[in-house]
Amino acid sequence: MIRCQKAPPSPGSGKNLELEEDSAGGKRHHATPENGYPLREVEVRLPFTTSRLVFNPFVSLFGLAFLWGLSIYCMANPSEAQAKINDWFDVVIQYFTWFFISANPILTFFIIWLAWRYGHIKLGPEDEKPEFSDVTYFAMIFSAGVGVGLFFFGVSEPLWHQTSNYFTEAGYHSQNEIDQWALVIT
Repeated sequence: MIRCQKAPPSPGSGKNLELEEDSAGGKRHHATPENGYPLREVEVRLPFTTSRLVFNPFVSLFGLAFLWGLSIYCMANPSEAQAKINDWFDVVIQYFTWFFISANPILTFFIIWLAWRYGHIKLGPEDEKPEFSDVTYFAMIFSAGVGVGLFFFGVSEPLWHQTSNYFTEAGYHSQNEIDQWALVIT
C-alpha cells in the first residue's frame, strides 16, 4: 500500500488535517486534497513484513538518479571520468578555497551560539531524569567521531602510502614488502 503524506499546517493557519492511526497505534497527519499542501513523503508497506518505508520521493529519486548516473559514467568511461572529476576538483579548489577556510570558524561559532542559546532545552518530559550524564554523552560523541576516523583512515591511509612513498619505486621491493611498509608508515 502506498500512502502519500503532506506537510502539516503551520500553527494558526486555520487548516485542519485529518489524523490517521497507523499500525503502531500512533497518530500521523494525513493531508486531504482540499488543504493543498505539497507532497512531503510517501509511505510504502514492504511485502511479507510489518515494516514501512517512508521517504520523500523527489529527494530520494533525484539523489538516486544522480548517484547512479555518475557511477555508470565512471564505470563506462573511467579515464574520461577521472579527467573530468579532476577538472571539477581543480575548479572547486581554485574558486572555493575561501569558502572552506571561512566556513570552519563561522560554523564553529554558530554551534557554540546554538549551545549557548538553546542548551537549556530539555529533550523529554520536565520531571524525568536524563538517562546519561553529560560526561557519558561526550564520551559517546567522542567515540563516534574517533570511530569514523579509524574506519576511514584505517583503510584509506595504507592504500595511499602503498602508491606514494619511496618504497614503491619499481624494481626495489616486492609487492608484499610495499604493502608491509604502507602499514608501517601508517
